Amino acid sequence: MLTKFRFSELVEAWKQRDDTGRRRLERILLVGAHVDRPGSLLAPTQTLAVEDQVRQAAELDGVEVVSAEKAVEWEAYGIKQQSGIAVPVITGSDSHFPGPHHSRTTWMFLPDLGVADFRHALATPECSIDRTETPPQTPSYMIRSVSFDGGKHGGRTFEFSDRCTALIGPPLTGKSLIVDALRFVFDIPHTLEDVSRMSDARLRTGLETGTTVRVIVEANGTEQAIERTYGGGQKPEVPFRPIVFSQSELVARSMEEEPADEPARPAHTRDTNAKGASTRTSIRGRAPIGRSGPRRISCC
Repeated sequence: MLTKFRFSELVEAWKQRDDTGRRRLERILLVGAHVDRPGSLLAPTQTLAVEDQVRQAAELDGVEVVSAEKAVEWEAYGIKQQSGIAVPVITGSDSHFPGPHHSRTTWMFLPDLGVADFRHALATPECSIDRTETPPQTPSYMIRSVSFDGGKHGGRTFEFSDRCTALIGPPLTGKSLIVDALRFVFDIPHTLEDVSRMSDARLRTGLETGTTVRVIVEANGTEQAIERTYGGGQKPEVPFRPIVFSQSELVARSMEEEPADEPARPAHTRDTNAKGASTRTSIRGRAPIGRSGPRRISCC
């Protein structure tokens, strides 16, 4: 199939504009179908070099595999063990040979049925894709928004997506202050002394005494407001405490030495909780609290 239809030409045409002036990739998703089956792009018997297989797979929005075990392996270690290339992996049925593979499914969290929504889901699999056979449950606890009535962000409200919210801006614009404010409202202590000092300093300069931080959460389907005033007032009762890491804490933890009694992690292991220093702060909306089974959360 790839030789007959010239894969590179297909991808190049997909990236170009059609007769209406719109780029085709705005209306079409390219997902490789059952790529792990015989005769397909990433099959064990594929004659292309591994590097070429992975390079072509990386041109796509994602790849669909029939083997659930292969999906887990490639998601953890990279396509064909090539950890430097991240390609979204979903599972599906092999329509040519249904047999025992007819029940393979992938659930996606989509706010709407559009190409951009599907592409966003594929780009954020840890909070948008679930490969279980039964529909995943709705998260029991979620942070909907945080607002400030004073300080650096006075009069502003930041609303969070169900999936991923990225706070993008130059240094010293208050991205980390939002994370610090969440920790302040939920009374989540820091475990690293240096990071705690930096966070306290940001709160002192970013929140004026008397500033109230208000967080809207959803707990078991019911919205609830949680407020805490900086420099006074009692700590509020909270229905849950989310997992929160600031960029500074992630960087500090990534520089910690491995304990002597723990083996070093292989070089191809990907840590979904730390992607290195960046000028972005990302909060995964679908926290693992209140859900059965593992659910990853990442912040970068």
